[in-house]
Amino acid sequence: MKKEVLLWVIGVLVVGILAFFGWSNSAPEKNVVEEDIPVATDDEAMAVDAISTNMIGSWKSLDDEKYILVLKEDNTYEDWYEGDSVGTGTWSLFTDPVAQDLDIETSFENSVFLEKKDGTTGEVFYYNVAVASSEELTITYLLGDVLRFGRVR
Repeated sequence: MKKEVLLWVIGVLVVGILAFFGWSNSAPEKNVVEEDIPVATDDEAMAVDAISTNMIGSWKSLDDEKYILVLKEDNTYEDWYEGDSVGTGTWSLFTDPVAQDLDIETSFENSVFLEKKDGTTGEVFYYNVAVASSEELTITYLLGDVLRFGRVR
């Protein structure tokens, strides 16, 4: 009798263990994310929204007072020099240079970037947004120059 009970208990344990491992291995994986696909975080999205809001408006160059950059809410821009319109196009912000096919060797403190696309030639200019406050805009052209602006009231 003891032998039968012992075999029965061992049998139940074996079936239980096999069922447990078989069940856990057949459960679908949760939240599978491919490592090579960057995902924007909520913080990045909020930063882009805040910077975009701060950037909208007219900006006078602190280094060349004849130059004014106007960034409009509809994501268009105008470049003015000595009171004449010298360029128009579109602008947008992004946080992932790789998605824009940019190979940036320099690291920036801020990971928000500006793309300006000339409406006439289609030429694209990329900048890092260093400062975008209610009174100051500082952008670094990815090929070198730093452009500093003060808001025009």
